[in-house]
Amino acid sequence: MNAFQQQSLVLALVCFAASLFFLGVMLSSRNTWFSAVIAMNLVALAIIFGISAALDVGGERTEIAAALISELPFGAVVSCLCLAQAGYLPLRMGAPPLAVVVARPRLRLLLASAGLVLPAAWVLAGIFGFVWPSPAVQALAPAPVEFVVFKWTLTIPAAFFATCAAVLFLNAAGSGSLDVRLRSKNAAFAVATFCLALVALESAAWAGARAWLPDDSRVTVISVLMTVEASLAIACVGAFILGVALRYTPGFALPLVRHMATRWLPEQDRFDSHRWRSVVGGATRGVVSASYRIGVAADRLGLSRSDTERAVGTVQHIAAIRDSIRDMDTVTPERARDLHILQSEVVEDAELIRKLGRIESHGTTPRSGATHAASLHVELEAALCLTDHMPTDCNGHEDRPLWFYLAAVGASDVGLIDAYRVGTMLGDRAGYGEALEAYTGATSSSDDGSYSPLHYKRLPKAPM
Repeated sequence: MNAFQQQSLVLALVCFAASLFFLGVMLSSRNTWFSAVIAMNLVALAIIFGISAALDVGGERTEIAAALISELPFGAVVSCLCLAQAGYLPLRMGAPPLAVVVARPRLRLLLASAGLVLPAAWVLAGIFGFVWPSPAVQALAPAPVEFVVFKWTLTIPAAFFATCAAVLFLNAAGSGSLDVRLRSKNAAFAVATFCLALVALESAAWAGARAWLPDDSRVTVISVLMTVEASLAIACVGAFILGVALRYTPGFALPLVRHMATRWLPEQDRFDSHRWRSVVGGATRGVVSASYRIGVAADRLGLSRSDTERAVGTVQHIAAIRDSIRDMDTVTPERARDLHILQSEVVEDAELIRKLGRIESHGTTPRSGATHAASLHVELEAALCLTDHMPTDCNGHEDRPLWFYLAAVGASDVGLIDAYRVGTMLGDRAGYGEALEAYTGATSSSDDGSYSPLHYKRLPKAPM
């Protein structure tokens, strides 16, 4: 039995022992999609390594085939981890995206690309290996440069994506807003995934050692690398077992996935980004002056700061919706209505709002906090009503708050909405008369320079 067969036997025994544990998990109440994926891959690896240990593979193309088959489960595990972190596995499999991925579309796209890049790398390595065959399973024998190209095509992409997944697991483990058990679970998965990345790098180093080291040092270095690989494999399997054993059942995982992670936040980010360009970028004129005057009028009416901010925020939402008519590729009134529906689902989910409140209380940016979510929902609803884009009739509401009327007056003053329509719709309301009087006085005081309400101005936050 040569060195490769001995190494294969050790790995086969490790994979077989670990597969028994995960098969047991599949038969218990702790069964998840991840347990099934790991169990199937461990069984496949145990069979592959067992066959490799029993047979003395001959022929370079046969060795290439054996190497490709042994790498296939490894790539499948890394791909599933990245797709799970990105939230692209089916929801019924229970794979919510990590919170840090939710607000970063580019990172999410990078993780999702593992499902295409790793299979493509496997196919390219197979084509290269069969066209330019090399001794792929002779552990201590020298190898041509073609073998390095074959091996690195397999291992470098896998090491990159495994490292990305490990870093994200590690960040999740350090989050102070998570349950201690869930943090420990993420830490275990971080260790396991780092071990996967190190195994891939060790395999790449093994290929380089076979190609470029002289005979004496080659045998010594490869022997050390094979021992390191076996140790990393044991640590990896052990960490995965620990991560699965640390059971955690979040009570609000499903609404988080459906409303916040996969639907609400991407749409909210798109709308906020467009609002930022429309208002701060100057694409829509008049918003800044209307914000100043609303601030002065709110002070005259004795409105609270939160009501003042809602009035200003409503005008900004109206500006974004109005500007979207000229820029249909980003946000449309229809998308704004869809966002309002998603916001309604979020603010009506008591458990989700409670969790968002916990995140906000831990000092996290209020961008996804409960208060921020509720405020955006109210402002967007008012903007849709005033721009006549609500699917239901808004005229039946007789008891609108003063900030709503103030926003209507300000938006009509700078031409964002039709002043005649606003007057017809709201002119008979007492609150509208008060808001109009206060806004008119604010306009006069602003024009003569006697008041500078800069501290009332609220601009949308820059998109991250």
